Amino acid sequence: MSREFDGAYAEFTLVPRDSVFEFKTNLDWKTGSVSAEVRKKYPEGVDRVLELIGTATLLDSLKALKRGGIGCMTGILGGEWDLKNFSPMNDIPTAVKLTAYAGEASDISQAQLQKYVDMVEQGEMRVNSAKTFAFKELQEAHHLMDSNQANGKIVITL
Repeated sequence: MSREFDGAYAEFTLVPRDSVFEFKTNLDWKTGSVSAEVRKKYPEGVDRVLELIGTATLLDSLKALKRGGIGCMTGILGGEWDLKNFSPMNDIPTAVKLTAYAGEASDISQAQLQKYVDMVEQGEMRVNSAKTFAFKELQEAHHLMDSNQANGKIVITL
């Protein structure tokens, strides 16, 4: 859903049809984000980071980028809206680019979304997940997120 509508965390919500895209996949519903842990697998760093958690993990995610890499912050799921004591010269690694995206549902078409889903499904694009929790384990999921040790997206199943 776009940011035009409250209810992203609601169990049930009503939104205009043009804010919802259908896509087809055989993927397991485990999605994730890249963290500094990627340095273990890719010592030189990675080209791109899509930061979905937000300011709570942004600085750690930037450390996963190699020179010339681009980090894009597009989510605020970590419960923190501001970077405390942010020092751009110290916190953004040399030659790394930082941008943000807070767009609308109209910024991507159904066909474009399907292309990305297909790329993940075919192994052309990898998405890391941390752990899947049942709804009754929500507190445990929050503890993992707050400790910044998830190393990927946390998924809650209903």
